[in-house]
Amino acid sequence: MHRTYVAGAVLLAASELSAQQPSAPVYEGEGLVVSASRLPNTPSGLAQSVTIITGEELRRNNPASTKEALGTAVGIHVDQVGKAGGFSSVYVRGAEQSHLLILIDGIRVNDATTTRGSTFDLSEIDLASIERIEVLRGPGSAVHGGEALAGVLNIVTKQAVAGKPKAALHAGVGEFGYLRGGASVGGGSEAVRYSFTAGHEAAGKHSEEEAYQRLNTVGASVKFTPSKNAAVDLTLRHARRKSESFPDGSGGELFALNRDLESKQSRDTIAGLGFALGDEQKIRVETKLSLFKREEESATPAVLPITPAAQPVPERTDDTDYDRRSVQVTVRKSFGDLVNVAVGAELQKEDGTLDEDLIGLAAGLTQLNRDTQSFFVETSVAPSSRFSIQLGARYDSFDGDGSLEAPAFGLSEQFDLERETQVTPHVGAVWTHPNEKTKLRASYSRGFKAPSFFALGNFLVGNRKLEPERSRNFELGWEQRLGTRARFQLTAFRVDYRNMVDLVADPSSLVGIALTNRGTIVSKGIESSVRAQLGEKWSVEGGLTLFDLNVRDGLEQLANRPERKMSIGATFEPNPRHSFTARAVYEGDRIDQPQAFAGIDIRKGGYTTVDASWRIKLDVASITLSVDNVFDKDYQVFHGFESLERRFRLDARAEF
Repeated sequence: MHRTYVAGAVLLAASELSAQQPSAPVYEGEGLVVSASRLPNTPSGLAQSVTIITGEELRRNNPASTKEALGTAVGIHVDQVGKAGGFSSVYVRGAEQSHLLILIDGIRVNDATTTRGSTFDLSEIDLASIERIEVLRGPGSAVHGGEALAGVLNIVTKQAVAGKPKAALHAGVGEFGYLRGGASVGGGSEAVRYSFTAGHEAAGKHSEEEAYQRLNTVGASVKFTPSKNAAVDLTLRHARRKSESFPDGSGGELFALNRDLESKQSRDTIAGLGFALGDEQKIRVETKLSLFKREEESATPAVLPITPAAQPVPERTDDTDYDRRSVQVTVRKSFGDLVNVAVGAELQKEDGTLDEDLIGLAAGLTQLNRDTQSFFVETSVAPSSRFSIQLGARYDSFDGDGSLEAPAFGLSEQFDLERETQVTPHVGAVWTHPNEKTKLRASYSRGFKAPSFFALGNFLVGNRKLEPERSRNFELGWEQRLGTRARFQLTAFRVDYRNMVDLVADPSSLVGIALTNRGTIVSKGIESSVRAQLGEKWSVEGGLTLFDLNVRDGLEQLANRPERKMSIGATFEPNPRHSFTARAVYEGDRIDQPQAFAGIDIRKGGYTTVDASWRIKLDVASITLSVDNVFDKDYQVFHGFESLERRFRLDARAEF
């Protein structure tokens, strides 16, 4: 489950093989939220907690990356290993980063071959291409099935819009290797609309012992609407990423004894084709075909021990190839304003290859495939204009097979995966007070996640008997509008996680440890946010997250989960051409468990960072000067990895 999946496995494998010689707070826009429901709904009508970060907020705050864009949102923690090049993860309500389903334009992009348990690196998303970000906090399996154990993150890129052709250019430059540039063009008629984007992002320095990242992306969106009752959508996206950084858990630039860097290259392709027929107000049939393909090559240097209990982790290379294809059919019917219903089915096929090599010791080649058949139903009932009930359930059935070749252990076998079925319900209710200023929410939902291909097939620690991970979420929400210019929200939640996958001692395995299902882990807490408009020129917003993680299975505490987070921000617009924004974020203390320091839990102290920006709007352009970490706070998210110092950035954007 942890980012030490491979590290821990290789750490113990090394000695074994040697012997063998082998922000933003919730924003209620009018847009529909696809991450939380198949029915048309806005955040204000949902029983679950949803955060929306709009394109205007992104442009005003000018974050340096998707990680920073999510940094102030309540209920989630975002981190990155080192200043640049390291993996960027999202944790929701104490869950692992692999328990968040990540969508790009509604297409799931979690990679089941990754050593982190089926997840996606946020640093592989071009921030300039994003139109808005949706975050559902709480299980979303009743809508999306597997991987939505703790929540859903949907990245919506720039979509085709009718009108005269418009073009945009953007560019940015800053300290510590910050570089950004790209272009977009879009337009068309109501019948045919199009949008094309291209972008480049860079951070860090490409030199010895300096971490860096380079990202290039291209995307296209085309929409055909021959009539109001028919539509065809086509989405394409391709990304290439190259990076170097110190390996996770190595001690980073401050303590790592081996100064060689880990290198990675990846290529992602996303394609979606959708068809819709029927009247939106009566009955509509939607069909969506999607493809996600990912290839990655990585070379990780040896991690040398720093504490006596740690063992050397040998040099390794990993080549992975993963693709997911799915077809989904949904039928939606509206019965006036009282009832909306969606029913449908989905077929999904996954194929993955893991080619892993411990240099000079052993190699393993695993091939896996998994087929999933799903059926779902969702309905919303509004007995009155002030009360609505939301019900949903999904049935998922999945099985697969694979092969494993590991000559150093004399392994060569074909195997079948046991068929599993999961039923995940959701029920929620929303009540609005007659004064229309007070709103109460309540919901109960379940989630699940099938074991990743790495967890099932790794030749050292894989376990084909792993059961799906499960979650159960209860939450109560209160929203209060204070006049017409302020809003306060408070959510109390409890999530029970079961069968989380982790490395534990296993005498029957080849190397003495194996990936195994853990017992019960309970997360309880509150999330609150406030937003207020103070006059015509000032606006403020803030968020608070408090939760307690209770590990009930007697095993080690979970790492990288600060149980306290607070954010506050203010925007000052003295006139239509100028805006000033400042944000402060406090992250509480947490435990780090780096493999080079095995045998001790290192508690990292809390820290506060402040970012600021000044945006100038011109006739067809805007210029933004940003300062990250204004007070040059010295802190470490991961032991030995220095975080970014004070950085100045200058970004410009022009539209024609």
